[in-house]
Amino acid sequence: MDSTERFDHLAPKNPDAQVILWAAERRNPTAIAVPGRTPRISRDEFEPWDAGHPLRQEFRRLLDPGILRNNDKKDAGTSLRVLNEITEKILTNPDDPKYRRLNVNSEKMKQHIMQRKGTVEFLQKVCFRRGAFRGFWLTNTL
Repeated sequence: MDSTERFDHLAPKNPDAQVILWAAERRNPTAIAVPGRTPRISRDEFEPWDAGHPLRQEFRRLLDPGILRNNDKKDAGTSLRVLNEITEKILTNPDDPKYRRLNVNSEKMKQHIMQRKGTVEFLQKVCFRRGAFRGFWLTNTL
């Protein structure tokens, strides 16, 4: 009896399970180590490290523990929509100075951004800073 025959009874019986097993092996060939069987892909075939990964992780931490966990669910959702609206306007109109200035004294900004935990930190990460004029935040880069 060769070493792979000892594990035949562990093989999935339906094709869906076989596809799942194949996908798991593909992601991590050493995770399902069966003696005598070589992995279907080698470590050399994996993608190189993604350079943008640390920045995405930092933004995820600003959103999830920073805003979502520290605020009421409804308030957090509204704040995220407002933050999304702000960043989308800047990205779609990069040359328009109107979208690079935030009036933090407006009722919408006070209620949904300035009074919520984690939202100011998010704006600072997107390069907003207090401007020379009281009540305005400005950004130069994006």
